[in-house]
Amino acid sequence: MHSTRINKLLLLMLCLATLPYMGIAQQKANFKAADKFYGASGRNLMGSLSVNANWIKDSDRFWYSYKTSDGTNYYMVDAARRSKTRLFDQDYLAGELSKSLNRAVNAKDLDLKEFKYDTDKGIFTFHVDSVGFEFNQNTRVVTKGDSIAKRERRPTWPSYSPDSTWIAFAKNHNLYLMRAGDADSTEYQLTTDGERWYSYAANDSDTTTDRKVRAGIRWFEDSKKMMAKRQDRRKVEDLWVIDVTSRGRPSLETYKYPMPGDVHVPQDELHIFDVDKKNQVVVQADRWKDQSIGGAYFGAGGGIFMSKKESKYLWFIRRDRTWSKIDLVRVDTETGEVKILIEEVSKPYFNTRYANVGLIDEGKE
Repeated sequence: MHSTRINKLLLLMLCLATLPYMGIAQQKANFKAADKFYGASGRNLMGSLSVNANWIKDSDRFWYSYKTSDGTNYYMVDAARRSKTRLFDQDYLAGELSKSLNRAVNAKDLDLKEFKYDTDKGIFTFHVDSVGFEFNQNTRVVTKGDSIAKRERRPTWPSYSPDSTWIAFAKNHNLYLMRAGDADSTEYQLTTDGERWYSYAANDSDTTTDRKVRAGIRWFEDSKKMMAKRQDRRKVEDLWVIDVTSRGRPSLETYKYPMPGDVHVPQDELHIFDVDKKNQVVVQADRWKDQSIGGAYFGAGGGIFMSKKESKYLWFIRRDRTWSKIDLVRVDTETGEVKILIEEVSKPYFNTRYANVGLIDEGKE
């Protein structure tokens, strides 16, 4: 009898001990809840974290918008007077829009598309529900305009030259050129050695490249030449990730990604293409094994600077694989020859966030 009671007690204790684990096993991941705090959704909860000043031409004033839990507010700043005022009262503008649109407008969530200042008219313009509006800050008058026609989506594959006479694009991973404004223009094939993971296309992982796609090029300002930074990633090993947010079952995604200690890493190249001659020059950029081009704050091109005067020269930053050596180099775009302007060594490595370079005189030898 005593033994039976002990066995029942042990069984009860075992059941109580397993209850918490049974609850854990029944829990499921709530990806929808997690997505509320990720990416754009998380930024919406945080509101504004910075101010973007929109200066009004030929004046000391600028306006900006700032989002908080109370909604998005618009402000006007007079820098000379050191004053700041609200552009409008949210409740007032919401009421005026409600009258015009014949529906309720939330004052804390004013969806003002393309809100900007019209310098010629001296008023602010925006649209709501594809209806244009004008707002006079001085008189507080809100004027309803015409409906805004839906804009046609422009194709993304053309890369227009600055003078809008040429279009560059990629097809089958190679680079092509054609006249702009002429659908029947001859397509000039500039390269023949392009392939997947060693491509002139902006997206070298694309396998359906019989169609025109955007090329990974940048035009010189004089429209006479263009530059392509090409990476050879054919030997780089694959990396796999599981996309658990896809519809249905999780899907497997594969892409090229170098890991620390890998034997093979992307190999960077620079190519210069002459529009009139339809030829290319390969920049003699090699100095260190597994070096990289770019990766520092120089110009607007991530370590590659192109002159705004002419296409005679190109400047770029290169660094070794360990980021302990760095060069600033000038390229003769006619020959591809390079000249080292600055070379530095920093152990154990450079922090490229502090590697800032500016060009003072582009034409000076």
